[in-house]
Amino acid sequence: MAEEYTGKMAKKTLVLGREKLFQGEEFEGFRVVGKGDLLTRLIEKGYWEIRGRAEKPEARLKHPIPYIVIVNQATKKIFSYLRANDTSYTEERLRGKFSVGVGGHIDEADEADESGMVSREEMISNALMRELNEEVELVGGRYLGKPLQIGIINDNSDSVGMVHLGLAYIITTNAIEVRPRDKEIREGKLRTKKETEEMLRTNPEISPEGWTKIIMPEIWKRVM
Repeated sequence: MAEEYTGKMAKKTLVLGREKLFQGEEFEGFRVVGKGDLLTRLIEKGYWEIRGRAEKPEARLKHPIPYIVIVNQATKKIFSYLRANDTSYTEERLRGKFSVGVGGHIDEADEADESGMVSREEMISNALMRELNEEVELVGGRYLGKPLQIGIINDNSDSVGMVHLGLAYIITTNAIEVRPRDKEIREGKLRTKKETEEMLRTNPEISPEGWTKIIMPEIWKRVM
């Protein structure tokens, strides 16, 4: 009997098999995206699968997650936050984790907007802007231009990373503050590198999630 899924796990998300995605060149960590790279393969060969099935490691699928870092270049701050540590955050494996990336799954609904069906490139843009609008709000400013993709994150060291692929983006803002809008975020604000390091140093119970550990050095290089 086929397993039934409900809620978010019943939604269809974009996926691609690991073998077709990496073609024998799987890596660990961060990689700058290039021409004919993984993103191109996802756009050309990705297909829709029920999220509950895609989450199973034995399916050997990767589903891409836009992972957007909000940066204020003038103040040299980035938005960082703590995920809710209770049932407000549905992904139990990430509850309470420290993160610098706003993002989520690319859903089948992102394949169309008010004008009709869109290209795969536009679909990814729709997904990441939807996530930004759902999760945070800007105070005293706006986003400056479109998100810039800086690379890919692959981390098979835990059960979350095993089935996901991070599409790392930066989006700049002139906002004086960025506030959480979603109940899945317990606390969040723009912080400098020094403030971020101090927060983690003085609160050893706070643990950065895997993708944040990987991407933070790259982000600070670009901000500083």
